[in-house]
Amino acid sequence: MKIEYGALLLIAVFCLGAAVGNQASGEILETWESQPTTNDPFDGNGDLTWTGDIASYRVATETWPTSPAEDFAGDKSLRSQNHPADSVETVVTNITSAVDLGNPMEWSVFLSGNSTTIQPSRRADFVLLSDTSDVADIEDPGTVNGVNGYKLTLWDPYSAAASNTPPTSHEAAGGHPDSVSLWTVDDTDDRWRVVGFVGLGATDNLRDGWNLRVRRETDGEWLIGFANGAIGQTPSLTSLGVDTTADFSGATSFYGGIGWRAPTTDSDNTGFGFDNFSVSSISLPEPSACLLALLGLVGLLSARMRRRRC
Repeated sequence: MKIEYGALLLIAVFCLGAAVGNQASGEILETWESQPTTNDPFDGNGDLTWTGDIASYRVATETWPTSPAEDFAGDKSLRSQNHPADSVETVVTNITSAVDLGNPMEWSVFLSGNSTTIQPSRRADFVLLSDTSDVADIEDPGTVNGVNGYKLTLWDPYSAAASNTPPTSHEAAGGHPDSVSLWTVDDTDDRWRVVGFVGLGATDNLRDGWNLRVRRETDGEWLIGFANGAIGQTPSLTSLGVDTTADFSGATSFYGGIGWRAPTTDSDNTGFGFDNFSVSSISLPEPSACLLALLGLVGLLSARMRRRRC
């Protein structure tokens, strides 16, 4: 009897270990801490390798000059610089190793900057999934070959549906004010389309510090959330429902990243930065084998106990 109980305990410990160990699978993280003190202009090398409009950024160590802007973790972050006026400057990295659409996935990043109110002319992009690394297509779908993707924006997507800023890359979203919004596009479309959003207050500012979090369930349900303040918070999530517009059936590689758009080249030029860019897939434990073994051993013990009573 002691042998059977010992076996039962061993199987239970093994199953628990498998369940815990398989929760996090395929995670990538960018913190910039592996970089030299100065990487100006940015050469694309971080903890990860980045491509796109890399010359429009730099790895920085200083704090924000505008108080009380929320600062970053560690010693370094990636900051905007040399941005052309009214141009979206995007950098992306290969996240293929962290993508598993058959399991839940999560993304998170921390954004902060100088004192810049959220408005139509200023936009922060958090690129979640893209089947291309071509930032021209990500910024303005259909420019090159088309894109399938999802992204989050911190933005006022249009104060009115008649607004034409930007003119073609996003659908008009009248009545959709300052918000954290989820967008999607497929390679047959020429602009990003709104999936859903969480509205913001009228006085929200980039310097408030933005912990952004996104989750995608296996059925295509999307959940988003944000928490203002210091880096490292875990925002609660709001479901935006199921969306499977983007077609990744033919995708061989996936990319994620960030972008920043500002109307001028003065204070807005250096008014954006990000840190702790994270993408992970969450492997759900498969308990079938463990469950069968446990049930079989429990059945064996039960049968032996019944025989002893007879």
